[in-house]
Amino acid sequence: IAACAESLIPTDIKIRSVRYAFSDNSALESVTIPGNVESIDGAFARCENLREVTISEGVKKIGWLSFVYCKGLSSIALPASIEEIESNPFMGCSSLETLSVANGGTFKSENNCVLSGDGKTLVIGCKRSGIPSSVTEIGEYAFAGCRGLNGTLKISGSISVIPMSAFEK
Repeated sequence: IAACAESLIPTDIKIRSVRYAFSDNSALESVTIPGNVESIDGAFARCENLREVTISEGVKKIGWLSFVYCKGLSSIALPASIEEIESNPFMGCSSLETLSVANGGTFKSENNCVLSGDGKTLVIGCKRSGIPSSVTEIGEYAFAGCRGLNGTLKISGSISVIPMSAFEK
């Protein structure tokens, strides 16, 4: 696995969790996570050359550190099946510019932000995020390791909670 540019996760069996299986793989450039995988937990941490990730409908959880410091990722589209996102699994993805979530699930997206279903908590942001007016809370590590904000993020008076970790370097 360590020298593969593209890895295949089996689709013919139910996989409860993919844990750290591909982490620190500098050769990995693309991966498709099939819907038979229930949870992604640190599986792709520090895969610096990972540029393309497809997360299929059926995946339910993205754990903390799942894609941490994948500096080549520029876009993430999450399926509606995602029910849980731990802290910011994309922390330190310095090229991340676009975030989206398919309609009909626990989370939603607006202005390149991943939001709670009610739109009140900003769960994940990126360098092209604009904070929607519905947001009253910025989640832990929401913008952690995000490069390129350069003072362009406008935080309105309606936001009452910003944890210390929200903008951690």
